[in-house]
Amino acid sequence: MSAASSLNLAELVAQFPPATEADWRTLAELGLDGGTLSDLNCETPDGITISPLYQCASPAGGAEGRLPGKPWAIVQRIDDPDADRAISQIQTDIHSGAGTLSLCLAGSPAAGEFGAPDDGAFVRSVVQNLAGTGAGLRIEPHPRSVQFADDIAQAVEQSQKARIRFGIDPLGILAAFGPAGANGAREGEIGQELAAILGALRDKGFTGPLTEADGRVFHDAGANNLQELGAVTANAIALVRMLIKAGMATKSASKAVGFTIAADCDQFATIAKVRALRLLWARCQEVMGIEPMRASIHAETSRRMATGADAHNNLVRTAVAVLAAGIGGADSICALPHTIRVGLADADARRLARNIHHLLIEESHCAEMSDPGKGSGYITALTESLSEAAWSELQQIECDGGLPASLAAGALQKRIIVTRSERLKHLESGDATIVGVTAFSQPDQPPYAVAMPRPTSNPALREGATPPALNSLDVEAELADGGAR
Repeated sequence: MSAASSLNLAELVAQFPPATEADWRTLAELGLDGGTLSDLNCETPDGITISPLYQCASPAGGAEGRLPGKPWAIVQRIDDPDADRAISQIQTDIHSGAGTLSLCLAGSPAAGEFGAPDDGAFVRSVVQNLAGTGAGLRIEPHPRSVQFADDIAQAVEQSQKARIRFGIDPLGILAAFGPAGANGAREGEIGQELAAILGALRDKGFTGPLTEADGRVFHDAGANNLQELGAVTANAIALVRMLIKAGMATKSASKAVGFTIAADCDQFATIAKVRALRLLWARCQEVMGIEPMRASIHAETSRRMATGADAHNNLVRTAVAVLAAGIGGADSICALPHTIRVGLADADARRLARNIHHLLIEESHCAEMSDPGKGSGYITALTESLSEAAWSELQQIECDGGLPASLAAGALQKRIIVTRSERLKHLESGDATIVGVTAFSQPDQPPYAVAMPRPTSNPALREGATPPALNSLDVEAELADGGAR
């Protein structure tokens, strides 16, 4: 198009008066046969009202997203029980573009039915294999995270220290396993132990985050987005309080905490959830009298949303979840293999999980903006609504006495169990669907290739704990067993 024609087009556009929101509403309602736009409102599973029309939001304000010009880190999990295969996976993943490895040791809530060998020798071997590669390492929360932190500290090279994330999450372990999994430690004892190990790690040059507020244990158990956000921020608050009480400086205590949340295939809800977590943590720091620092957020695609039936659908779910977490501003993202509900992923499933990131970052350029949702009226409104509702959930946990007290009394667990039961009822009634399971199922699918089949009995289930442990929600199994009936 020539400059002259561009100018003429601009002049032509200028002849039309700007349209107001009222103008749009009037035009939209002409097609509603006397109805109003509010008749088109709908509600999310979290109880948030979605309107059909939003104004453009001001791009100013809000918490910072991902650092500008920096794509999210591609994280690949290492969870093979065979030590030799696990070490081989490390080399393949690094050479194929993974920037960070997620070490899921057996016994970790994140490991599910499998998990890499949970011994110090294997952990040290992993660290040694990472030397000189430039890759980062995160240890998924584990009952023996402090021990593994010490093993890493002994084996790591100076150049690696800034890229280690230790995943120490005592309250997440308490939620996942009950008091027995947390070794019956009290809040004060946990704080003293945390302060000691964090102080030692900082003295050795590690910069963190050193502890983790992990929302996956709540999400996987059936929590909605509000409950997950409320729990993960309450976890971070409790960690900071414990560290300050144990003698750590306020700013250092806040800087020590990282966040992990689940990303699912509800695209806009996931975008808003990542953005809401930044707003919530900024506000929490203000209330605690701490100068707000940006939250370091890791996202992992939801294990809860994955299915064993017609598992290729998981590739679409995972791609949407990674896209949403990246647009929301997550600093690092792990895509779970699409066969995770079938068994231990083989090389092909792991490659597909990695390549989802490459397609979004390298081909679709989805990481070039740190917060592309900024200015969208819908995303801004959804973020604010989610933040406000999650703040109410956080206040409820604080009324319980804080996260340690709420978990000890079973209060938060009971609220999550109610939400879990309601989700199953919606699936049973047909009000909600899962493609390949409750709708469009294909029972004659050929078997999927896996490195190891999923065990028939789940060793990850944690029954009989008092207060109740938060077991992962397996929708297919629960529906087959009668679900919420």
